[in-house]
Amino acid sequence: MDDPCFRSNSRELTAADVKFTLEMACSSSNLNQSSNGLIGKVIGSEEYFNGKSTSVQGIKVVDPYCIEIQLTGNYSNIINLLSSSKYGICSKVAYDHYGKNILYHPVGSGPFYVKKKNNEEILLSYNPEYWKYDTYSNQLPYLNAISYKNYSNVSKELQAFEAQQLDFFFGFAFFIDCCRQTHSWRKA
Repeated sequence: MDDPCFRSNSRELTAADVKFTLEMACSSSNLNQSSNGLIGKVIGSEEYFNGKSTSVQGIKVVDPYCIEIQLTGNYSNIINLLSSSKYGICSKVAYDHYGKNILYHPVGSGPFYVKKKNNEEILLSYNPEYWKYDTYSNQLPYLNAISYKNYSNVSKELQAFEAQQLDFFFGFAFFIDCCRQTHSWRKA
């Protein structure tokens, strides 16, 4: 499970990683799909986005575990915005190692890690180093793995679901709409 990018570097998440992530979210990089949330709200974000500065003036590292974010105005939803999944913290060490290929090398501290990824399936396996426990001191997650299967069409996905090869059928709403339109429903 050790990622090659950490062989000679720390795996510790720091305020520098948070700053790096938020600046990436304010950048014009092709990897950034989140700029619409922070641009104009954080001091210096527009200048950074437009290439007029090398950092976002309103994002400062206070110490290794604390950052300060200066806003351009009052934004009552800033905490909700920053806690959105689109601002998940990215390790600067990992980005420096993988560059734009980081999309193909997910690095994180979550309950699962990517064990296998191809066009047919993404297999996430239990991370034994995951830090979180439930209220009864049981280590999370409760699952050993999660498998996402990719099907070429809804019919094949439905067949796998009916054969109990799937626990969840993403195409179910589409399937129901099709059945309503054709007035057909296969009875068990």
